[in-house]
Amino acid sequence: MSFFKELFVAYFFGTSRDLDLLLYALTFTSTMYFIINGAMSSTVVPNFLKFKNKDESQKNNYLASVYSIFLGISLLLCTSLYFFHVELIHLIAPGFTPDELLDISSFMKYFIVYLFLSFLGSLFQIILNANKRFFVSGLLMSITPFFIILMILIFNKLGVISIAFGIVSGAFIQYIIAFIVIRAEFNLNLINLEDLRSKYGDIFHNFSILFFGGLFIGLIDLTDQSFASLAGDGGISSLNYGNKIPALFDGLFVTVLGTVLFSTFSENIAKRRNNANKVLFVKTIKMVLVFGVIFSLILVMISKDLISIVFERGAFNQESVLKVYPIQSALFLRLPFSAMAIISARMMNSYELNKAMLMINIISFFLNAALDFILIKKFGVVGIAFATLLTYIWSASLNYIVVIRHFKSKSI
Repeated sequence: MSFFKELFVAYFFGTSRDLDLLLYALTFTSTMYFIINGAMSSTVVPNFLKFKNKDESQKNNYLASVYSIFLGISLLLCTSLYFFHVELIHLIAPGFTPDELLDISSFMKYFIVYLFLSFLGSLFQIILNANKRFFVSGLLMSITPFFIILMILIFNKLGVISIAFGIVSGAFIQYIIAFIVIRAEFNLNLINLEDLRSKYGDIFHNFSILFFGGLFIGLIDLTDQSFASLAGDGGISSLNYGNKIPALFDGLFVTVLGTVLFSTFSENIAKRRNNANKVLFVKTIKMVLVFGVIFSLILVMISKDLISIVFERGAFNQESVLKVYPIQSALFLRLPFSAMAIISARMMNSYELNKAMLMINIISFFLNAALDFILIKKFGVVGIAFATLLTYIWSASLNYIVVIRHFKSKSI
């Protein structure tokens, strides 16, 4: 559904500057969402699985405590972002005029509401994934893209603001449905202040490390968008469209595989099946690299045709195709290394190797920024895509080395 949403966006808005502004505002808030969501998932899932086969009240009390903590974090973060987002945008967005920065700020106010709803809704989906309710979780994720399509069809004459209407209304409905599902599934009392103090230290310690690790990875996308803004009109939207089909494969295969394996890795650790984890990890990485490289090369060969078939209609013309397809080709090459990085990161999360991952993410952020700066001068927005590819190769390789060394240190 998310991919079909992009077809409507391309048809009605092409690679316009207005879409650039909205996408930058959305990237700013989405970056915060993915940082928090990744930290929540890596904190909650391993602990949730420890309670899975224990007393039901223990599991429910743990989840209620987690919800209370992340409700507070979400309120604090979104309130701070509302009051200080203008200063932040001015600080990190060098490629926009004062009037464009005002437009970005206006879009941000919609997306901060979306951010708060998404934080809480994503916690429910994390719990469903940990309990292997993947189908229900997948259905919930299709709600917001559906509402974006609906709002574009109804309000497209108002411009790109119709996308913001869809994002906020979809996030609200998605949260309400997720809330109802979780209440029915676990019969939870979602606010539990009695156990909060005893759970707070351990949860917040792990969360803080994962948050800062995710912060540097999340800032890579925001840095890419900031450099793309320097390329003139259509720079950000071209980068956005170039990532859509690669992101589709990421979502269909890489993210799903990582989510399923994370639950399996954590469950094996809880049952002390470390050797099973090592065997599964090594075999999965080999399979992903072999088939991933072959698949990505095939996609590169048909990249231009894919862009033309999928997006070339309405405001998205032949000129747009020529701008976008080289970006897409570079990002297709990223796919096997993206899978390797995510699977290795999930194993690191399961064994709580979070400090090592934090250091890798910090270095990856600065490496990507340096590569953006160097390559955009020679290759334009395509250089940003190649910078992303090289950063993923670096990050995936280091994640894999850390995991293998961990297994060797345990003499598994």
